[in-house]
Amino acid sequence: MALNTPQITPTKKITVRAIGEELPRGDYQRCPQCDMLFSLPEINSHQSAYCPRCQAKIRDG
Repeated sequence: MALNTPQITPTKKITVRAIGEELPRGDYQRCPQCDMLFSLPEINSHQSAYCPRCQAKIRDG
C-alpha cells in the first residue's frame, strides 16, 4: 500500500542567524560512532579516551 504524502512547497525562505553559542575552547572531539561533541582532556601515554555516550574508544595516549 503506497502512502500519499503531500508535496510541501515553502512560501518563505528560512534564515538561520545562529545555531548556538560558539565553543569556548578548541579541544573538542566528535565521536565517530554517535557524533557526540565533548571536551577531550590531555591523556597520558598509558591512558585511553572513550566517548561518554556510547563508550567508543576515541584515542589512545
